[in-house]
Amino acid sequence: TIDITFDPCPCSQAVAYDIYRKQSPSGWNPSSCELGVPSYVGFEKIAHLDGYTNTHYLDNNNGNGLEQGYEYCYRVVALFKDKAESYASEEICTLLEIGYPLITKVSVNKTDKFNGEMNIAWSKYTDFDTIQFPGPYMYHIYRTEGFAGDNLELIDSTMSKNDTTYLDKKLNTTEKAYSYSIKMYNNTNGKKTLIGKPQLASSHFLNIESGDNKLLLKIKKNIPWIFDTMIIYRKTFTESTFDSIAFTTELTYLDSNLENEKEYCYYIKAKGHYTPDLLSYSLFNYSQKVCATPIDTVPPCAPKFTIESYCDDFYNLVSWKQTKTCLNDVKFYNIYYSPTINGELEKIYSTSDNIDTAFQHNPELSIAGCYTVTAVDSFQNESSKKEKICIDNCTYYKLPNIFTPNADSYNDLFIPGPYKFVQKIDLKIYNRWGTLVFKTEDPDINWNGRDMNSGKLLHEGVYYYTCDVYEYRLSGVEVRLLTGFIHMIDPQKQRNNE
Repeated sequence: TIDITFDPCPCSQAVAYDIYRKQSPSGWNPSSCELGVPSYVGFEKIAHLDGYTNTHYLDNNNGNGLEQGYEYCYRVVALFKDKAESYASEEICTLLEIGYPLITKVSVNKTDKFNGEMNIAWSKYTDFDTIQFPGPYMYHIYRTEGFAGDNLELIDSTMSKNDTTYLDKKLNTTEKAYSYSIKMYNNTNGKKTLIGKPQLASSHFLNIESGDNKLLLKIKKNIPWIFDTMIIYRKTFTESTFDSIAFTTELTYLDSNLENEKEYCYYIKAKGHYTPDLLSYSLFNYSQKVCATPIDTVPPCAPKFTIESYCDDFYNLVSWKQTKTCLNDVKFYNIYYSPTINGELEKIYSTSDNIDTAFQHNPELSIAGCYTVTAVDSFQNESSKKEKICIDNCTYYKLPNIFTPNADSYNDLFIPGPYKFVQKIDLKIYNRWGTLVFKTEDPDINWNGRDMNSGKLLHEGVYYYTCDVYEYRLSGVEVRLLTGFIHMIDPQKQRNNE
């Protein structure tokens, strides 16, 4: 934790304060009229304090604790009722308080899930009052899993003043990081008294993220000394020993130009130091060994596609193209379809290769719908379904204006022309006096010219109809109204036969 206290703003109209933090000094000084702390400076706002006299803040990183080994820098900005900001305060930097004895090594000695080993070392602590603490002296070693130092457990209390190393065995160094604290006690006449404030130091834990022909190495740590560099060691799937391949001052390293689906193993050697007034030599610590396999996780380019409707033949033609630069990354294509504009796209077809560039779709209910085409690579990465093209249905349902129910087996029934994609109809036919003579919901109609009540053949003449057609459209089932006249001609022959 770092305790922050500052003077109230010289402008007494201030109503609140924002506190900003940055790892390492910024070297920034506000220019004229540059108020607040601009984002380009690299500071992060960590707190907002209401009240003119509220000028104290304890920074514990939201309860997670500040990571050791860094210089932390702070600035404060005053706020006013109109939301205006003051100039930023001067920049004040500090290190976390150094505990004792100084831990110099928390290094993985052996990587194993059950029999892993950690090598711990520390420097002798001599800067204390030997009159107040005449000895004898002893060290207690505490350990916990992870980085935060919670639930520290005493693992050894037999170490004397001259002991400065400890080998911790039977650990899961493959999957877990460990943190250690060394406490020094004065044990005069059997009364133990803690000398100094103990440190906390963790191992350097290596994580690897797989990518397409690459692996991203990330180190996580919590150390009281200053991190300098790390050397990366690698063993490929064809090699038997590790060799150094790179070094970096960052906590990440991207190893690229690797072969997909082949295993690579790594560990890192981290170099660090205390300030010269504490310790004059460099510190070296090793991470655990980790193996990983590059895997292509990047989808190929999405193809460009078009939709063309063929109303007479009741199908849609989906066509697509892929750029030459992206074609080599494509294994096959998927075609998705939804019969409505807001419906969920479902896969209806997959090509067998990347050569096919067209698909003929013959929907059952309607050729209205939305489509998208995706490209899939050999690792099953699929391009985005974000782009889709929607088309509406063709209009098919039409009614004739004449029929001849004369029992000659030709045009004896009033029926529609060839149609598709109709759910139902609501047809009503009236005579010249407005009397309803026929109605049906059957899209085929099959009216024989007879009155629906009496069953008798109606007379030759003109009849009027209204017809609601329930059609499958892009938005769902929509109603289209048809109106017109029907000419019934020469029913006399059928009547005479009866």
